[in-house]
Amino acid sequence: MESFEGLRFASYMRASTNKQDGSRERQERDIREWAEHSGAEVTEWYYDEISGSRLFSKRPAGRLLIDAASDGRIDAVVIESLSRIGRNPLDVILTIGRLTGLGLGDLSKDMDLFNIRIFDLSSRRFIDMNNDSDRLLVWMTAATMDIERSRISARVQSNNKLRKAKGGDVGSPKFGYDWKKNEQGASYHSPDLSKRDIIKSVIDMDARGMTRNEMLASSKDTNHLFEPSDRITRHKVDLIRKYRETYMEDFNITPRK
Repeated sequence: MESFEGLRFASYMRASTNKQDGSRERQERDIREWAEHSGAEVTEWYYDEISGSRLFSKRPAGRLLIDAASDGRIDAVVIESLSRIGRNPLDVILTIGRLTGLGLGDLSKDMDLFNIRIFDLSSRRFIDMNNDSDRLLVWMTAATMDIERSRISARVQSNNKLRKAKGGDVGSPKFGYDWKKNEQGASYHSPDLSKRDIIKSVIDMDARGMTRNEMLASSKDTNHLFEPSDRITRHKVDLIRKYRETYMEDFNITPRK
């Protein structure tokens, strides 16, 4: 049985989107249960909502975890599985090699290395990049995930072409829109009129020449009265301003002067 005594763990979690079937909650639950049963001390928590193809060092939480390793605040990292590190085989092995300071050979001459242990929750053990079997496992797992990602991408593109041919839309709907089906059975983005008031509010403030920060400040006192999906946020302001004409047409809005 592995010993975790004296190790300061960070957890690293990742999901491609916030709609990925409660992935963040599942990862955090599993890590907390493992820590409770094993006696491991998880002192820092990091989460990226980003594609696994993005380089680890270019992700917001990925950079913060590297900073924690550089500052000596952590001794180990726990991950649900290798897929959380990424889906690019080269980046996965470089990231693990950099964090652990193992298995990179001459590549290590030109990069900062750390002495961080990585615990894979799916296999219930630390990854040893100086062990041939572990290094091969990392490569094969990352390569398999990369191939699957390519297959998924190809299926998505094929489905998008079919959807377009039937007069449907592709991609996730913008704020204020929801999915509906046309007569051909293809899904399209339809205005959700329950969001009209918040859209009109932003358009009205924009028509009065208010800046984004002024809009957010003006909404601060009332935002808490609404559900999170109906609150005025920086993202909603930018989106509504960018697609202002489309929103005005689809929601039949005439801005108030």
